[in-house]
Amino acid sequence: MTITYNQYPLLSYTSYSPKDIPKELFIGAVNSRTIQEILAHKGYAHFFPLIVNLQRNTFQPSNYFLSQNIQNLLLNEEKSRFYSLREFSKKSDTRYGCILMENGYTCLYVYLSKKDALRLKRISDSYIGVGYYKKNILIGFEEGVINNDSLILQENGIYPEEANWLDYLTFCISVLGYAVNNSYLMDSHEVDEKIFMLKKNDLLH
Repeated sequence: MTITYNQYPLLSYTSYSPKDIPKELFIGAVNSRTIQEILAHKGYAHFFPLIVNLQRNTFQPSNYFLSQNIQNLLLNEEKSRFYSLREFSKKSDTRYGCILMENGYTCLYVYLSKKDALRLKRISDSYIGVGYYKKNILIGFEEGVINNDSLILQENGIYPEEANWLDYLTFCISVLGYAVNNSYLMDSHEVDEKIFMLKKNDLLH
């Protein structure tokens, strides 16, 4: 699988290393209703500035690519999902980056530890925000806080009709948890950022 900025333009926003990063990333929407929701959503308005803040504080992006098979595994198999959520709970460090999927789909995520969430968001629990895109077209967005083992949705997200509350957050958490012990560095891509490929864990089958 070859990764390019043309197919995954949001990658260029997660790092200052590429030479040709656009000064301003154009984000489109699937329809006019979504555009109005974007303009009115305080959390989304703060989402990209939050990433810039992390970059300036020397945080490095953690980017992952998962095949359709791994995506189906995390969405549909309870054993894999439980394992992933357990592994995610063991890591509380701040991180951000892109989860890349086939056909140009991308989840752009930010996870803040309690310390950084208090500093950057003025909240006392860990924070997670996820935007779901097709190339540079926003499909959905939601954000929440993690209090002990509970994931609590913050203000209403931005959703297409077929999505449910917490879909984006739980999927992102599952991917990040699964990636802890089931990923390797890709060497076949055309971008400057490091990309990790998620691999199948045979012990879960």
